[in-house]
Amino acid sequence: MEVGSCRLSDKKIRGFDAELAFEAMKKRVENIQYYSNLGFIPADKVGGSVSMVMEYAYNDWSVAQMARLLNKTDDYNDFTYRAQSYKNMFDSSIGLIGQYAHGNEPSHHMAYLYNYAGVPWKTQAIVYEILETMYDDQPDGLSGNEDCGQMSAWYILSAMGFYQVCPGTPEYIIGTPMFDKSERQMCFVY
Repeated sequence: MEVGSCRLSDKKIRGFDAELAFEAMKKRVENIQYYSNLGFIPADKVGGSVSMVMEYAYNDWSVAQMARLLNKTDDYNDFTYRAQSYKNMFDSSIGLIGQYAHGNEPSHHMAYLYNYAGVPWKTQAIVYEILETMYDDQPDGLSGNEDCGQMSAWYILSAMGFYQVCPGTPEYIIGTPMFDKSERQMCFVY
């Protein structure tokens, strides 16, 4: 299966019933309280509403990509539209510029977006600053909650000089390596 230049086989994902997987994906994201009808979650009704909307919008984008692979045009259009709900979280009259919160994992890709704007040196400078100032080897050495290892994964990938801005694609973008050489080591936990 192929979407533009992205194929499921690029990530070696195969051997499953794509139609069944798509139906499961749809079922998982449909009928989310408030979000499905409003395109946002009222903060006075649910704690963590902004983070939840950002996550749900990304999930909708992922479902849209699967619909595209399966040539389900109506579903693709519906979920692409729903994925735009992240825009409901921004108020341009008070948009916070320059206040990056690294401890909030859904924003980890932000430092790399300068690459897409044609100013990669800004990505390199910001990534280097984050690596140097927001991590250390002490018990409190992470600047946020280590949800499923994301804080550490960001550090490892960024220190090696690349990052997967959009986990739904097999594409990595260049950052600023901290090492001359990196090697993969196998680690077994018994």
